[in-house]
Amino acid sequence: MQFSLRTLLLLTTVFAIGCWWFLRPRVLDEQVAGKFLQLRRHVRFVVPDPRKQQSVLVNVGHWQLRDDQGNLLVAGRYDRDVPEGWWTIYHPNGRKAVEGQVLHGAKVGLWRIWDDTGRLTSEVQYPKRLAESKAGQ
Repeated sequence: MQFSLRTLLLLTTVFAIGCWWFLRPRVLDEQVAGKFLQLRRHVRFVVPDPRKQQSVLVNVGHWQLRDDQGNLLVAGRYDRDVPEGWWTIYHPNGRKAVEGQVLHGAKVGLWRIWDDTGRLTSEVQYPKRLAESKAGQ
C-alpha cells in the first residue's frame, strides 16, 4: 500500500485535530458570591491516587473573573493548578488596576499599579530567585 504525500498530510491533520478535540481542557462557568461574579476557567479532571478512584478538578488554562454586567475584573492563566504567566486586574470602570507576571505561583519582574483614572501610582520589582526556589520545592 502506497500513500501520496498529500494523503499522509491529510491523515496527519485529521489525527491532530482529533487529538486536540479530545484532549482540550473543559471550560467551566461558575457563579461566585451569589450571582454577583462569574468565574470562567479551563479545567481538567485528574485522578491523583488511582486507589481512591476520586477525580480532582485542576485549573489548567485561562482564568477570568467578571462582574454581573460582564465586565472583566481579573484575567490570567494557570498551569497544573498554579498561577502562571501574565495576570491583569481591572478597576470596575474597566481601566487596568494591576499588571504583572507570575512564575510558579510567585510574582516576578515588574508589577505596575494604576489608580482608577489610569494614572500610574507605583511600580514594584520582584526578584526571579524567589519564584525559582518555589519551583524546586
